Amino acid sequence: MPSSMPKGVSVPKTGRLGTLFKVPIDYILETSKGDMITLPNKPTMYMQSRPSASLITYTLNSYVKENTPYRNTHIELRGSSGYMERTGYNRQGDVIFQNGLIILEEFDHWLNEWQKTASNKDYLVFRSLNEGFAYKVGVEKFEWSRDADQSKFSYQWSLSLHAYDNAPESKLKPIFSPATEAVKAITDQIDVASASIAILDNAIQATNKEVSQIIRGPIQAANRVSLAIRQVANSLDGILFQLPSAMLSDIFNVFGNLTAALRTVKGTAQGLLGINETFDPYQDQIDELISETQQAQNSVVELAGVTNQLISASTNKDAQVELAINQNLVSLLYTVRAGESIRTIAQRQLNNEGALGKEM
Repeated sequence: MPSSMPKGVSVPKTGRLGTLFKVPIDYILETSKGDMITLPNKPTMYMQSRPSASLITYTLNSYVKENTPYRNTHIELRGSSGYMERTGYNRQGDVIFQNGLIILEEFDHWLNEWQKTASNKDYLVFRSLNEGFAYKVGVEKFEWSRDADQSKFSYQWSLSLHAYDNAPESKLKPIFSPATEAVKAITDQIDVASASIAILDNAIQATNKEVSQIIRGPIQAANRVSLAIRQVANSLDGILFQLPSAMLSDIFNVFGNLTAALRTVKGTAQGLLGINETFDPYQDQIDELISETQQAQNSVVELAGVTNQLISASTNKDAQVELAINQNLVSLLYTVRAGESIRTIAQRQLNNEGALGKEM
């Protein structure tokens, strides 16, 4: 690197004038002595990481956890020097107008001078104005290289920093201070109002979700009951005629209670929400389930009447024949077993093998 330093213009490093005349790069290195320089160019990569601040020690049957505050932060920045002329700093912190290669070389000299002259009491501060971080740091590594496969006229550089403590407040002030602070306070109040509205929206969404679950839960449970009823009805086809009247009465009550429960769900949902988009898709399903339970209830009533007639007919041979002929019992559903005939069915069901007529 050339040893000669390009001449520059000294500008204020603090206050509003320091902000006004600063090179427009938002990543700054400051010294406790008051010197300041920006990075050679805007970085293309910024990475910040913290190692774990907790120490876990395992014992024979348990563990011991020790928590400490985060103190160590690793910061890595990468970028390129560029080639075209622009504003930057020389090694003394004066503003220069040079190409990117010279600005990068002057930044390297500035780091070397700081490392040579700094005492143990001095410290270096890194400020990331974009991300809003400011730390006391030590320079772990600064690398630069030029690769013809990537660029023949520009350096690639990387800077690694070890942050070990929070930095003091910056001496740079907003250009329009205190008006800038007043506008920021107004902006903060607007942000608080926006957050409050967002919280209200979260509450509305959570309420809508829970109300939807309240409605859908009973409906889905009723749907499962309906499917179970259909399966039971199919399984009991031809066997229900043998059930005693007490059991038929219990089944009748089950269907009646289910109908009442479905009507209660529908009424409660309409009372809470009215007929809105949340409830509307389930109205038809509830009405269909109510209709099905009512039909099943009516079938139980009819079945109970037929069963009573069959029980009465079983004690009177003439009544058995009359019931078989006049009420056309051959239309009753019955699951035919292997090897059965009309006579055996009539004998099994009516205790009269001739009650259903002759076999074809």
